Amino acid sequence: MKTSIFFLAVLSGLVVVGCQNRNNEVLAHSSDMTDASMGLSAKMGDSLALNSADLSKSHLCKSLNIPTLPFWFPESKVFLTRVSAACASVDGNLEAQEDSQWVAMGVPCSGGDHRFRWLENYDDPKQVLFDFAIACPMAQSQTAVSESIAKTTGLNATKLIAFNPMSVVYWELQNTGEKDVGSLIRVTNVKELKPFWREFLYKKKPLTFKLVGFESAWLEGRKYFEVQVDVFLKSRNRFSIQIKDAKVLENKDVALLQTACAELTPRRDCDRVF
Repeated sequence: MKTSIFFLAVLSGLVVVGCQNRNNEVLAHSSDMTDASMGLSAKMGDSLALNSADLSKSHLCKSLNIPTLPFWFPESKVFLTRVSAACASVDGNLEAQEDSQWVAMGVPCSGGDHRFRWLENYDDPKQVLFDFAIACPMAQSQTAVSESIAKTTGLNATKLIAFNPMSVVYWELQNTGEKDVGSLIRVTNVKELKPFWREFLYKKKPLTFKLVGFESAWLEGRKYFEVQVDVFLKSRNRFSIQIKDAKVLENKDVALLQTACAELTPRRDCDRVF
C-alpha cells in the first residue's frame, strides 16, 4: 500500500517533528521525550555519520556495496542518507558495523496520482499550482524501503529508524525560465508558456521540473538534493510523476542556486532556503 510519511527524528534528547505550512516555510517543533523515545535516543548515541570525518574502524564492519553517503538507489527511488556506525574502507566502498541504524529519504508525490489546481480557464489558465509538500505520498512504504535497501547493502532491515520525504525548497520548470522557492509550485507565466501547457493537456507530454530540497528532519550536517521529475497529466485535475534522475548537490551547485534565488523578483528570503 502506498503511504505518506510524516517524519520523526530522535536526536540529542529531543523528539523532533517537522511540517510545512502553506507559505512554504519549513517548521520544526520539539517536545520532551517520552520514555520510549529516550530508549531509542540512548541507542542512537552520536549523530548519524555523513562523511569520512565521522567514520570509525571496527572488526565488525562490512561493505555496504556503495562508495559514499548519501547514495541514490534508482530502482527504489530513495536515498540512503545516514548510517549510525560507518567505517573507513580501503577498497573504496563504504563499510558499516553490522548493527548500524540508518535513515532513508524519498521524494514527495512519487506515489500514485495527485490533484493540481488552475485559476480561471482550464485551456488558458491564469495560474497553475502543483503541491510537492512533504505530506504528498511517496512511492514506497517504509517496510518496502527497509527490505530493498537491506537486500542491496546488507544493512539490518529492522534498523531503519526513519524514512523521511524530501522537503522541497526550490524549483525550476525546465526550458522555460520559470523558477521560485517553496514546495507549492505556482506557474504564473502560463500565457507565454501556452505551447507547453497545451502539449501537457492534449498530447500527454510531461512538464519537467528540477526540485531542490533537503531531508525533512532536524539533523546535523544538512545536505541539498536535486531531483529531476517529469509531471504527467493523469486526468483533468490530477497528475503523477516519474523520477528521471537524482543527485546530491556539491557546494558549488548550492552557490549557483543561491545566486538564482537572489535574482528572483520580488525578493525572496533566500537565507532561509539555502
